[in-house]
Amino acid sequence: MTAVAGFGAARHANEPIYFEEAMSLIKSKDFFKARDYVTAHKNDLSPFHTLILGANLDNVFNKAAASNDNIGILLTKYRKGLSDEETAALLRLKQANHGRLYEYKAAYEAITALISRYGKTFTPDVLSDDENTQKMWLALRDQPKQQIVIRGATALKMTRDKANLKNLEVSGNGFTSEFIFDTGANISTVTESMAKHFNMKVLEDTIDVGAITGIVVKSKLALCPQFTFGNIIVNNAIFLVMPDDALAIKQISFQINGILGFPVIEALHEIQLTRDDMFMVPEQPSSHSERNLALDFLNPVIDIEGDSYTFDTGATDTMLYAKYFKKYGAGIADTYQKQPLNIGGAGGASEKLGYKITFSRLIGGKRVTIPNVQLFSEEIDKDENPFYGNIGHDVINEFYKMTLNFDAMFIRFE
Repeated sequence: MTAVAGFGAARHANEPIYFEEAMSLIKSKDFFKARDYVTAHKNDLSPFHTLILGANLDNVFNKAAASNDNIGILLTKYRKGLSDEETAALLRLKQANHGRLYEYKAAYEAITALISRYGKTFTPDVLSDDENTQKMWLALRDQPKQQIVIRGATALKMTRDKANLKNLEVSGNGFTSEFIFDTGANISTVTESMAKHFNMKVLEDTIDVGAITGIVVKSKLALCPQFTFGNIIVNNAIFLVMPDDALAIKQISFQINGILGFPVIEALHEIQLTRDDMFMVPEQPSSHSERNLALDFLNPVIDIEGDSYTFDTGATDTMLYAKYFKKYGAGIADTYQKQPLNIGGAGGASEKLGYKITFSRLIGGKRVTIPNVQLFSEEIDKDENPFYGNIGHDVINEFYKMTLNFDAMFIRFE
C-alpha cells in the first residue's frame, strides 16, 4: 500500500516497496530479518508505516506497552489511512498485548471489537479461534493482574520425572508438588486435583485447548492466589485446569501434576538453566550484546544462523518442520530413509512421514551436531508452519549453561 496524503509523505520513492517487504517478513514470521530490514530502512519509511511496523515488532520483541502506544496513535490519528484488514490486525495485536500485560478486561474489549466489526470476513477456523480467545478473556476480565515478587537470587535443583522432563518444587496453600518447567506452554496448567490442593479459584467458563495432534481438550481457567518456589512469590497466576487423565501419560504410568508456563517464566525477567539441572533467577538481570530472542504470541523464538526456530524447555528432543526440509532437503532423501515419525502431545499421538537426520548448526559460537533428529517432510498440522523447527533439550544440553533474558530479549549459551 502507499502512504495516504496527510498521513506522512514517503521519504523515498521506493517507500511502499520497503514497507511491503518488511510486512511480508513479519507475516512469514522472519522476525529477526524484519527487525534488521526496518532498521536499515528507518530513514526511508513514512511515519505512518513506521508506526505499523513498530506496533508489530514491539509485540514480537516483548515490548507490549510500546506496541499498544503505536496502535493507539494509529487508531486515532491515522484511522482513515488504515484498511479494514490493517485495522483488524491491529485489534488482534492489541488484545494480545493486553493479555501479556495481564490487562484482561482491555484484552476482552479489543477481541470483542475485532469480532463484532470484522468477524464476518474471517474464515470459520479463524473466527472459531477468536471466539475461543474471547471466552478466555471474558472469564478473566474481572481477575487481578499477576504479580511476582523476587525476594533475592534463587538457585534450585530441578528433578527429572518419568518422561525425563525438568520439574520445579512449588508450594502453595500449605501443599507442595512438582511442576514441569516449560517455556513452550502458552499458559500454566494443572490437574483438577492440584487446583484443589492449591486452593485455586476455578472459573465457570470452559474453553477449548488444542493439542499438537489436533485433538481439542475442554478446560477451565483458574486463579491461583499464591504459590512460591525458591525466593520467588507468584500472586494471581492464571492456570488452565484439565482433567487428571488428560495430563496422564498412560504408556509409562505417569501423571503430570502441573506445568509452569510462559506467563510465569517471562515475568521472572531472566532465568538461567544448567546441564546439571540447576534453575537460577538472578536478583538483577544480566546484559549481553546478542538480540536473538523473539515471541510468536507467547512462544519463544530463537534465531539460529538466520533461521527462526521455536524454543521449548519442555521438549526432550529437537523437531524439524517441513520448512527446514524445503530449504535444506536437497540430498536428504538420498542419504536418509523416509519413515513414519511420531508426534506426541496432550490428548494423544499421531504419525507423519519424515526422516531422522543429523542436525548440525552453529549456536552460541559452537558447532552443535545432534544425531537422529526428527525432520518432517510434510506439514504436521493443517496450517503451514512458518518455523524451521522446535529446539529441545538435546541441543540445550550441548552447553553447560543457558540464559534466557526476556527484558533485553536474548538467549546466551555457555
